[in-house]
Amino acid sequence: MIVAVMVVERDAGLRTSPTLGTMRMKNAYKKPAKALIEAAERLIATQGLGVPLREIGQAAGSANKVAVQYHFGDRQRLIEAVFEYRLPQLETRRAILLAETEARGCVQEPAALLEALLRPISEVLDASGRRRFAGFLYQLTANARSARAAFDEIAPAAQNIVERLRQSLPGMTPATFNRRLGSASLVFLDTLVRFEDEEAPGGAGTEEALALARAVLTGPVIE
Repeated sequence: MIVAVMVVERDAGLRTSPTLGTMRMKNAYKKPAKALIEAAERLIATQGLGVPLREIGQAAGSANKVAVQYHFGDRQRLIEAVFEYRLPQLETRRAILLAETEARGCVQEPAALLEALLRPISEVLDASGRRRFAGFLYQLTANARSARAAFDEIAPAAQNIVERLRQSLPGMTPATFNRRLGSASLVFLDTLVRFEDEEAPGGAGTEEALALARAVLTGPVIE
């Protein structure tokens, strides 16, 4: 499932990492590395996982043909860096939404928990006000046959919400829950990307994306 951080395995042409390593806050990256991260997010969102590393460097304004390799080593580490760059905002916002859900007494409601998990993705905007991070996540989800979330140590807010979601749907087997949540996440991201492709105003499509994701997650289980 893809809800926060994903390690893409060999089916996407990338090696598997057991962890994303030590988290770094956005301001911990030096300007050249930050420019590469933002360019990678944008180009992967619009062109897919196979975008040439040299093109990412050029888009970041670097004259160095191996800028990505110099700063990050390889494509996998660059992808991990995009997550590291965006994750603090996601984790903070998810914790806030979960606290609000608890204050309303809705902590056992799947719809409220799913919103706390997914809405923050729609709120991540790039410098031009576009939701490129959602497109970045969509590309990884849609093009990797095998992907796994890496939550426990680096995304505790996301992991907490996922576990509460699991408990709020006791009628689902673990396999069904994982499949449903993965599909719901993909539908959510796909809807956001479609609105972006239509150049809809910032924020447009979030409610529809959430409604579709809820339907996928909580619909009748077909035995």
